[in-house]
Amino acid sequence: MSDIILNKPAFTLSVGELIEIVKSELTIIQKPTPIPQVEQQKQYAYSIKEAAEYFHISPVTCQSWKNKGYVKYRQQGRKLIIDLQGTLELLGSKKKGTKL
Repeated sequence: MSDIILNKPAFTLSVGELIEIVKSELTIIQKPTPIPQVEQQKQYAYSIKEAAEYFHISPVTCQSWKNKGYVKYRQQGRKLIIDLQGTLELLGSKKKGTKL
């Protein structure tokens, strides 16, 4: 873009010159921003070890929480299904009212 156009008063610009200035400025300002990849939250864990890794605690502590009722889970025979989001909600309500 020429300096002559940039030095002209705005009211003397033609429509074409104004569009040219706006387009050039927008391409400078608007750089494509990468779309952040949202990591899908894990909903369930299928072992004490997986749940412990999710909560960043030891498996022994996780088993203790399960025994005390702090972990929301279902068990069918030997198959264990731990609801991670439900457990977080349960732990949040326990922290407000009682000690862990």
